[in-house]
Amino acid sequence: MNTTTHGDAEQGVGDAARRLTESTANLVRQEVDRVRDELTATVRQAGLGAGLLAGAGVCGVLGLASVHTVLLRTFERRLPPRAAAATLTVLYLAGAAALLPVARERLDRARRRGAGALDQAHADLDESVAAERPSAAGTEPPVVPPEGPVPPGDGQSG
Repeated sequence: MNTTTHGDAEQGVGDAARRLTESTANLVRQEVDRVRDELTATVRQAGLGAGLLAGAGVCGVLGLASVHTVLLRTFERRLPPRAAAATLTVLYLAGAAALLPVARERLDRARRRGAGALDQAHADLDESVAAERPSAAGTEPPVVPPEGPVPPGDGQSG
């Protein structure tokens, strides 16, 4: 009779361990999915910032390449050639300087959000796993008999 009870205890421990494993695996999957979603949003924001930075570069190149000649000739009608060139240089740099802070702010925001998401996910996962362990294992850990000779009268045949 005690053999059956001992077998039931082992089965109960096995079931508790299986439930704990499944529970922890599900929890980890959920956290990984959440982190993936947050990182995807962060990458999108970084993409916007990178796009703005690229836009600043394209504006600078196109402005200097396509409009430069026309503006330079227009300014040279009223200013000496050096003054006309200096005026255009200042205008080009002002356009690039206006786009640069916006691009930097977007990229910094995406970096901070990504770092925060990873830190939060790690903390949430640690907290969830710690909270899940006691509930999945049952109320009391099973008592495992010590190895050695079996005392007489324990109900085992042999």
